[in-house]
Formats: sequence, structure tokens, C-alpha cells
Amino acid sequence: VLHGIKVGFATLLVADSYTRLSSITPSKVANWLRKTSLPDSKTQLNEIRQNYNRNPDRIVDEQKRFLELTPTGWQQLQQRISDQWQAIQSITALVPTRSEIERILGPIHFPLTAAAVGLTEMDVNSGLLSAHYLRDRFTVFKLLFYLR
Repeated sequence: VLHGIKVGFATLLVADSYTRLSSITPSKVANWLRKTSLPDSKTQLNEIRQNYNRNPDRIVDEQKRFLELTPTGWQQLQQRISDQWQAIQSITALVPTRSEIERILGPIHFPLTAAAVGLTEMDVNSGLLSAHYLRDRFTVFKLLFYLR
């Protein structure tokens, strides 16, 4: 499968993630944040090594600031997410929805399903669960990881 096809399909998944965030109210996110605990770094290291077997050390190095988050740092991050939720919501409103992207890609017969791209639902779910490790910054996937 060509790289552009993979990127296009991933764009649909990212749009779904932003749509999911757009439906979360400030009170709901505050409640979720109160219920979540600091992610276990050993579990995360195992996930990285399992899912990124080509170069896990690079991913670990890039994720160091998240993997070494202290309880105080975790509380500060939770507060920052809560404090910035309105700004996050305004960003989600700018992202096209899946249906808008499908409307653009459909006429060119772009593959719009996992199966059409050659992926199983398990591939997609596994990718979504580990996607937050792909970038060394705080992405929509990192936010969703912390809210789960």
C-alpha cells in the first residue's frame, strides 16, 4: 500500500479522534482527569518495545519526558488540560470531520475503510492505542491516552 494511501486513511482516524474530543464537556473532562492515575512507565516501556520493534530505543528517548512524569508533574498536566479545555475545544472545531474528508476523497475512489487499505480492525485498534508514542510532543493521541 502506498504511503499516501496510509496517510489518507490515518487522516480519517485523526478526524475521528478530534470529533471524539469535541463531544467532551469541561465538566466531563475534569471528572475523567480526577479518575485517571499517572500512567505506569514500565507498562509504557513494554508497549513501546512490543509495538515499535524496529527502533524502540529511539521512541523511548523521544518519550522520555512523558515516561519520567512525576506525580507532581502528572497533577500539573491534568490541571493544564482542564484549564485549557476551552482552547482544545476551539481547535477541535477547526478540524474537518470524517464525513467531510470522505466527501472529498470519495469521488477519487480513495479507500475509506481499513479493509480497503489492507488493514484489519485489530491493526487499526493496535495502531490507535500506540499512536501517541509516534511524536515527541503532546498530540491528540497523547491526550486521548491520558483520558482513557
